[in-house]
Amino acid sequence: MIDGGDRRNVLLGRKPAPWLRKTFETARASNAYGEASFGTAEIELALRSLGFVRTAPLSVLAVELLPQDIPPADPLGADLGGQRILRSSTLTPVPAIC
Repeated sequence: MIDGGDRRNVLLGRKPAPWLRKTFETARASNAYGEASFGTAEIELALRSLGFVRTAPLSVLAVELLPQDIPPADPLGADLGGQRILRSSTLTPVPAIC
């Protein structure tokens, strides 16, 4: 039962954050970055489908994978272990303003 009496990490979704072509060309590899975003409706739907209230606290985690010739289709899901992880961020709370 989801009554708010416990805190658990539940995956709501994941998205790739590919490097933007212009960023990649103008930046050194050490400061190039990618972006991924989730829309409000998308998050609310994921929360609702799992029985959470729309005001449930959220956090985010970023994982950077090492490139390889033939990457697995789902490197952080069904194919976990098929591609090496370079680094990951800490689990970071999403501010309420987002």
